[in-house]
Amino acid sequence: MAIKAYIPFLYIAVKFKQIMKKVLFVIIAIVAILVVLNVVPKTLSTERGIVIQKNLPALKKDVGDFNHFGDWSPWSDLDPAYRVSVEGLPLTVGHKFNWSSDSADVGSGHQTITAISENQIDLTLIFTAPWESEANVYYKLEKVDGGTKVSWGFEQEANLMMGFFGIEEMVGESYDKGLAKLKTLAESKLFLNAPVLK
Repeated sequence: MAIKAYIPFLYIAVKFKQIMKKVLFVIIAIVAILVVLNVVPKTLSTERGIVIQKNLPALKKDVGDFNHFGDWSPWSDLDPAYRVSVEGLPLTVGHKFNWSSDSADVGSGHQTITAISENQIDLTLIFTAPWESEANVYYKLEKVDGGTKVSWGFEQEANLMMGFFGIEEMVGESYDKGLAKLKTLAESKLFLNAPVLK
């Protein structure tokens, strides 16, 4: 009788242990998610710069003319056959650079000038493929010894994927490559207009 009376309590104890394991797992998962959400920044941003031996007004025209952007874009080398078109007047609000590529490394999208000040050009960058995203991009120009420093930066709302895949570092490396190409072209006056498709 004593053994039979003990069996229900044993069953309850085992079940209780199983339930507590599940509850503990859920609590750990929730804590892990909260930690990740606090570790991953809510905004991603990066800025890279280079000094170019060219006066500020002239360099501003180069940077603000998207007919030239294909010549120094760091992504042009990833797909030389990518398709581009340019809309609007250079260095004006609404000036737009559209691109489309079958390569996932280049994707498709457009960037548009949204504001222009004496020392800065602001853009909206929109990707439509391989995924949809939007970022604020800017070029800052500063007169320095030896020419003009141009800084290329971006800001974007973050998500978990971006945080884990090091988007800031990847974009920064691309910006460094693009600015190096811009420096070579701007200083040697070798700008060649990108193909403009209508």
